[in-house]
Amino acid sequence: MTVIIFASKISYASKNKSESVQSIALKDYQYSKGSFSENLSFEKITTSPFSLPIYATIPAQQILNSSEFKNLLLPTNEKLWFIMKGEQPEGLIVANDTEPIRTGGENRSKDLYGLYKAIKNNTNETKDISYFEFEGQGILVVNQNNDQEIYLSKGAAAILKLPAGQKVLSSEVIQKMKERIVTGFE
Repeated sequence: MTVIIFASKISYASKNKSESVQSIALKDYQYSKGSFSENLSFEKITTSPFSLPIYATIPAQQILNSSEFKNLLLPTNEKLWFIMKGEQPEGLIVANDTEPIRTGGENRSKDLYGLYKAIKNNTNETKDISYFEFEGQGILVVNQNNDQEIYLSKGAAAILKLPAGQKVLSSEVIQKMKERIVTGFE
């Protein structure tokens, strides 16, 4: 006789539906890292006080036919938060209005947070910053005065063969994206 036992953990997040999605995701993140106990307080990690709207790219064929960067991105109902341990990023939260989608990204969070801080420290003006991925790599877009400033993460810079961590012309980014699409992501 064979007995198969299936066990699953019900996350803390499922216990309190009145919490914000980022709070639920943060608790699930802590639970998955083994740093949560019902009887103990959480480690001192929090979510960033801001979130970045996440955009999706249009289909590859449409990218090839597009000449303006602002036409490449489609809004989603998802947002990105940083998981913070003090002043240092420890991970990422992606969630929509109703539920967490994923957490993690310990290494990516450091890269993206560095980009975010560089953008914010560059001026005293309020900047509209959004996030999208190309081939799974993070890119920040600053929408300012009807223009887009593009900042590439290290991963995005590597695949597009452009500099990381600094403002890149949107025309250069479009051209490199098109080259990647045409060459079949070699």
